[in-house]
Amino acid sequence: GGVGGHLSGPLDAMVRMYTSMRTTTIALAGDWFRTRPASGKTLCAAGLFLYTKIMSVLLPSAPRGQVVLDKIRQAIGEGRLRPGDRLREAEIAAWLGVSRTPVREALKRLQADGLVQSTPWAGMTVTSLDRGQVIELYVMRVELEGLAASLAAEYASDAEIAALRDHLDKAEAALDNAAESARLNRGFHAAIYAASHNRYLVQTLAGLSTTLALLPDTTYAVPERPAAALAEHRAIVAAIWTNDGAEAEAAARHHMRGARRARLDLSFREPAPRPVEA
Repeated sequence: GGVGGHLSGPLDAMVRMYTSMRTTTIALAGDWFRTRPASGKTLCAAGLFLYTKIMSVLLPSAPRGQVVLDKIRQAIGEGRLRPGDRLREAEIAAWLGVSRTPVREALKRLQADGLVQSTPWAGMTVTSLDRGQVIELYVMRVELEGLAASLAAEYASDAEIAALRDHLDKAEAALDNAAESARLNRGFHAAIYAASHNRYLVQTLAGLSTTLALLPDTTYAVPERPAAALAEHRAIVAAIWTNDGAEAEAAARHHMRGARRARLDLSFREPAPRPVEA
């Protein structure tokens, strides 16, 4: 399918914002120039001309590369671009209204991050993770999520703990909705990361979370996983509430091991053999 259909309106709003910024900036500069005394206009003319040229060129173009990168990353994270989907430079450039250069640069950065891969037969595609890569990913999650929970037990504020409890209540109400449960789960873990108050750990976990988006479907579609995950989340929050870092870490590591089992079962389970007809 086409990439353009996957990407949505927020980019248009951002482009309009920067175009408006350019127009407003140039207009204000023009108003300022017109109010100067005649004797000062000659002195200011060259500077104003250069200023408006810079604003005209830089404001609309400066964010393009980052916008392209962010929109593709967002589409992958939200599952609108799925593993194996082709990423054609010309198609992305046409939809975003940019040249192919920022698209090419964004795809190279995504490739360096492991979110995009290049193959001789398909060109650039969204990366598909094999079983070994998924196991490696969860090895990292077990360690880092445990550390985040331990730090949260030490540094979380009362407001942050209240937010975690609110996540638990919402998750309980959404147990029968796999998609909503998955969304709340992401929010719960993001709240723990923030409560760790360690910017470098948060950045590292954010990178892992982006890579997790390459995994199709959600482990909350595995029977009984939503209820089990909720119980595990409750144990983590209880330990954070009592400032028990060791227990919070143990609970988070246990939770991640359960998530790993569910993921492997969901993504790599061997299909049941077909019955042999008599």
